[in-house]
Amino acid sequence: VFLMQEPYFYRNFQELDKRNGRVCTGKGVVKPRAVIYVGNKFNGKVLEKFSGRDCLAMIGEVKSQGRKRMVCLCSAYFPFDSIEAPPIREVVELVEYCRNKKMPLLIGCDANAHNVVWGSTDTNRRGEDLLEFIYSKELEIINRGNEPTFVNASRSEVLDITICNKEMRDIVSNWRVVRGGSLSDHKPILYDILADECAPKSFRNGKRTDWTKFKKELDEECKEWKPEIKTVEEMNKWALEVKLKLMSAFEKACPLSVEIKRRNAPFWNRRLQKLRKDMRKAWNKRNRNPEGYKEARKNYKKELRKAEGDAWKRECEEIESIRESARIHRLIAKSSDNRIGVLRKGNGELAVDDSEVLEILMENHFPGCSARNEAQVMSDVNQGEELRRNELAIRLFNEKSIEWAFSSFEPYKSAGPDKVFPALLQNSNEKIVEALVKIMRFSLVKGVLPKEWADVKVIFIPKLGKATYEDPKSFRAINLTSVLLKIMEKIIDRYIRDETLKDNRLDSNQHAYQIGKSTETALHELVSKIEKSFEDEEVCLGAFMDIEGAFDNVTFDRIVEALVEFNVDEPIINWISVMLRNRRLIAELNNVKISIYPKQGCPAGGVLSPLLWLLIKNGLIKMVRTLRVEVIGFADDFVAFIRGKFIDTVYQIMQMILRRIEGWCVSVGLRINPTKSNLVLFTRRRNLRGVRLLKMFNEELETKESVKFLGVILDKKLMYKEHLEWKKKKAVMVFHQCRRWFGRSWGLKPRYVAWFYQAIIVPYLTYAAIIWWRRTEVESVNKELEKNQRLACLSITKAMKTTATLAMEMLLGLLPLNIRIQVIARKTAIRMVKTDEWGNVAEVQGHRSVWSLLMQNSNQFGMPCDLMKRVINWDIKFQVEIEDIEDMLRFEACDNTTDVRIYTDGSLMSGAAGAGIYSERLQMERSIALGQFVSVFQAEVMAINEGAISCWEKGVVGKEITILSDSQAALKAIGKPEIKSKLVKECRKNLDRIGELNNVRLRWVKGHIGIEGNERADELARRGAEKQTCDKSIGISITEMKRWVNEWGEDRFRGLWETAQTCGQTKLFVPYMNRNITNYLWKLKKENMRVAIAVISGHCKLNKHMSRLGIRTSALCARCEGDEDTSYHLMCLCPAFAQLRFRKFGKFVLSLRELREIKIEHILSFVLETGVQL
Repeated sequence: VFLMQEPYFYRNFQELDKRNGRVCTGKGVVKPRAVIYVGNKFNGKVLEKFSGRDCLAMIGEVKSQGRKRMVCLCSAYFPFDSIEAPPIREVVELVEYCRNKKMPLLIGCDANAHNVVWGSTDTNRRGEDLLEFIYSKELEIINRGNEPTFVNASRSEVLDITICNKEMRDIVSNWRVVRGGSLSDHKPILYDILADECAPKSFRNGKRTDWTKFKKELDEECKEWKPEIKTVEEMNKWALEVKLKLMSAFEKACPLSVEIKRRNAPFWNRRLQKLRKDMRKAWNKRNRNPEGYKEARKNYKKELRKAEGDAWKRECEEIESIRESARIHRLIAKSSDNRIGVLRKGNGELAVDDSEVLEILMENHFPGCSARNEAQVMSDVNQGEELRRNELAIRLFNEKSIEWAFSSFEPYKSAGPDKVFPALLQNSNEKIVEALVKIMRFSLVKGVLPKEWADVKVIFIPKLGKATYEDPKSFRAINLTSVLLKIMEKIIDRYIRDETLKDNRLDSNQHAYQIGKSTETALHELVSKIEKSFEDEEVCLGAFMDIEGAFDNVTFDRIVEALVEFNVDEPIINWISVMLRNRRLIAELNNVKISIYPKQGCPAGGVLSPLLWLLIKNGLIKMVRTLRVEVIGFADDFVAFIRGKFIDTVYQIMQMILRRIEGWCVSVGLRINPTKSNLVLFTRRRNLRGVRLLKMFNEELETKESVKFLGVILDKKLMYKEHLEWKKKKAVMVFHQCRRWFGRSWGLKPRYVAWFYQAIIVPYLTYAAIIWWRRTEVESVNKELEKNQRLACLSITKAMKTTATLAMEMLLGLLPLNIRIQVIARKTAIRMVKTDEWGNVAEVQGHRSVWSLLMQNSNQFGMPCDLMKRVINWDIKFQVEIEDIEDMLRFEACDNTTDVRIYTDGSLMSGAAGAGIYSERLQMERSIALGQFVSVFQAEVMAINEGAISCWEKGVVGKEITILSDSQAALKAIGKPEIKSKLVKECRKNLDRIGELNNVRLRWVKGHIGIEGNERADELARRGAEKQTCDKSIGISITEMKRWVNEWGEDRFRGLWETAQTCGQTKLFVPYMNRNITNYLWKLKKENMRVAIAVISGHCKLNKHMSRLGIRTSALCARCEGDEDTSYHLMCLCPAFAQLRFRKFGKFVLSLRELREIKIEHILSFVLETGVQL
C-alpha cells in the first residue's frame, strides 16, 4: 500500500503499474493531490464521504501471522497556501468517525507544517495548530528522528508526517525515511503493520519476592558458615559465596516471570483475569441467575478500580522518589522508541549488526581501552604498616557501617553484573554482614579487589530530547558496578568527606556533589555577581569552559596524586587505584557481549567518582582564585569571570588566566576544548571598544552573544529570551515523548496526563527559575509560556483547540505558568536563605529582589526556620522499630514492671500545636504548648525530644527505655542517618545521650484504638494546643512557609480570573474560582470531561460557535430558531428541552442566578440527556 501526495498525474497515472495494483482516487476528482496505490491482494474500499482532491480514505483488512484487523488508511495533503489552519476538514471528520467506530486509523500526509516535535528545524504557526489538533484528538505522531523528508537544492526539512490513533499505534513499527534518490523532492517513508514479535524472555521481578521465605532460605544456606580469609583466593571464594547464597535464596523466594509485550493495561493481573472470566460465565447464565451476574460484575469492577489505583500509586511513588531532574531520563529510558537500534557511522552508513553497534558505542564512550588487562599484584607491607591498615579497616568496616550503607540505597536500585540488588542485602542476615566485614577489611588491608566485584555492566541511556537516536552521542554510558562494591565505596566516601576533608576542605566555589549545593546555587552566585556589575556600571567578562571527557580522560596517576595532596590515608589510596585499574567493562545488546579494560578515567555512576573528580578539579579552582579572579565550578563545567570598568583591561587579565588554565590542564593530562569554550561580555553598554580575540591552546576564542551554562542560556544582557525559546522548544519535545510513553502503557486519561505534566514537564520547564523569574513580569513572555501549558490542557481535556487557555486552567485548577514560576522562585529563595546559600539578603538587585518581595508580603518569612543544611550521622545509639499491628499489640500486652515506657503525641487544633508526654513509671504527665506555625510532625518530634530530656533530667541509668509514638513519619525521620531539621537534630542528640547509658528503643503504636498510654498522651497534647501561651519555641517548618507561598499564588490566580476581560461564556457558568467544580471534573472520564468543558466554555459544536468558525452559516438554534444556539441557551432557555428542564430542576426556564446555583454534575447530566452532540 502506498499513500501518495502530489503524485505525478499524466493520462490518469499511466506510468504506474496497474497489472499488480490500482490507484484509488476520490470520485470525480480531477488532478488529485492525495491518492492511494494498493496491490491486488489488498481488498480495500474507498470512503467517499471523507475523500476529495486533498484527501483519500479507505478501509481494508490487514493480516499477519494469522491475525486480521480492519484498518482505515488515509493519504492527505495540507495546502501550504490555505488560510485555514491544518488539518483539512475531511481529515477532521475522518478522525471523529474512526474515534466513534474505535477503528485503527493511519494518516500519511504532506503537512507543509514545521514543528520540532516531528523533527523540523523550527516551529511555525501551522505546526503549532496541527500539534494542538493532534493532542486534542488523542492522536500520535509516528515519525522518528530528524531525517529530512523534503529535500531540494535550497533547503531540507521534515514536512511529511505519519499520524495514527491509539487503536493503531501498537501495530505500526519500523518507521523510517529511505535515503537515496526518489525521483521527487520528497523521500519515501516506510513502516510495517503487524510486525513480527520477539520471543518472550523469562526473568525474576524483585518486587514480587516473598521476603519472609527469602530470609528463611538464606538462614538455611548460611547455617554452617564460618568465613575465614587469609589469602586472596579465600577472599575471592567468600565474595563468590556471598553472591551465590544471596541469589540461591532469591531464586527460591521469587517466582519466575515471563517478559511479554502487554496488550492489557500495566495494572492487569491474574486475579482480574479470573474475575473477568467469572463475569463472562455469569453473563451466559444471566437469565437463570441475574443476581449472580450482578455480583460477579460488581466484584470485577471493584477489583479493577483497586488494581488500577494501586498500580498508578506505585508508578507515581517510584518516579516521584527520583529527583526532578532525573525523572525525564527515567521515562525516556523506558521508551522502546529510543532504545539502541541502528547507529550511523562516521561515513554516514548505518551499522545494523549488534556487535558493530556495540563497538561503535564503546569506542565513542571509552576511547583508548584495551581488550586485555594485567593481573592485579598484591603489594607487600611490613608488619607495622599492616597493623595500621588493620586499625583503619576495623574502624571503617563493621556491622553498623555496613548496615548503614545497606539502608542508604533504594531497595530495587539497578544491579551490576552479579545481579545482586540492595533489597537482597537489606533483608539478609548477620552471617552475610559478617562475611562482608571480613572481605572488605582484607580487601583494604591487602589492596586487592574481589574478582566478582571487578566486572562493570555498561548500559547506554538515551539523552533527553534528542531529535535522532542514530548518533552514538545521543546515548549516555552508565556504569553499573556490583552493589557490594558500591557499599565499600560508600563507606570510604563517607570517611574521606567526614574525616579527611574536615581539616582540608574543598573550595567553597565547587558546587557539585556537595551537601547544600547544586546547579541552582552555582547559577545564583554567578548571576548575582553579573547583576551587581550591571548595578555598578561595570562589565563582566566570563570564560565558560568544559573539560573534555573529564571523568573518562583523567589518568589513574593524576587521581592518586590528588588523593595524596589531600592527605587521604595510604591504604585507601592504594585500594582506589586497584579498583580503578582492574575494572572490566561489559556491554550487551540482544545477547551479543563485548568486554574491554579502561586505561584511564573513573566510572560514571560510581560512588567514589564524583569525589575523586572534585579533588582533582580543586587544584584548578584554587589556582584561579590565587589570581584574585572569581570562579565557579560544577563537575566538569566551570566559569572564570572578571569584573571591571575598562573592557580592554578585563580582556588582558582574562588572557593571562587562560594561559594559566592551559598550563594546569597540560600538567594533569587533561584538555579544554576551545571549540566548546565561550567568552561572553556581560554588559548593557552600547560602546564595546576594547573587545578582542583571545587564544587558548593556539586557537582563537571569539566573544559570543550568549552561552549555555548548567542548563541555562545566559545572554550578555541577562534578558533570557534565547533561554526561554530553547526551553519552550525542548519542553514540547519532552512532553511529546512522555505522552507517547504514557499513552502506550497507561493510556491518556486526564489525571495521567496531568500528573506527568506537573511531575516531569513543569520542573523541566521551570528549572533555575530563581534566576530568570523576573521575565514572567513581561506580557509577551507569558504568552509564549502559555503555549506549553495550553498543549497540556488540550491533552487533558480533549477540548476544541479554540478553547481559551485561561478557562481550561481555571476549571482544572492549574496555576498559569507565569504565576507558578514566581511561586517556585519564592520557594527556592526561602530554601537558600534558610540554608545560608543566598548570601547578603540586603542586596536586592536583579533576581535577588524576590526575597524583598517575600518580606513585603509577610514579615513571617524572616522568622527562624527549622530547615537546616543536610548532615549525615550514622552513629545512632538507639533503635527505631515500626512493626505491624499484631506485634505492636503483643508488646502492649507484655509485663511493664521492669522497663520505662514513655508515650508521646502531638496535636494541632485551631492553628495551634501542643505536645504531650506520659509515663506511669516516671510518674510524668506533661502538656507543652508550642503555639502557632508548628506542624503536627514538629509537635510529634518535640514530644519525643522532651521525653528523652525528661529521662536525662531524672537520671535514668541502666534501664530499658521505650518511647512510643503514633507518628511513623516522626520515627522514620529520627531514625534516618540524614538530618534536614534542626528539631530532629536536637532530638537525635538527646536520644543518643540517654542511649549511652540505657538501652533505648523508639516504637510505633497505633493511635486511637484504646491504648491507655497513647490516649493519655493524646489528651495532654490537646491540652497543650488549647493553651494561650507558648512553652517552647520551634523554628517554623519549611512546609508551612511553602504553604504561605502557595496561598499567595492562588490569590494571584483568583485575581487574574476575576479581572480578565475574556472567557465571557465560561464566566456565565463559573464567575469565581470554585474548587468543588475542579475536584468534580478530575473525577470524570475523559469523554465526560470533554463535554463538561465544552458546555461551560461554549467552545463546542453548537451553531453559535460553529458560525464563528465559518463552518455553519446560521448561529440560530435549529431546534427552536428563536435564539442563538449557545450552551447558555441550551441549559436555560431552549423550549425543545423545557420538559427535561422542569423534570431536572423544577423550572421550564432558568435565570442566570439559578444556573450558577446548579451543581456541575447536574448540568452535565442534563446535557447528556438532551442527546445534543457537543
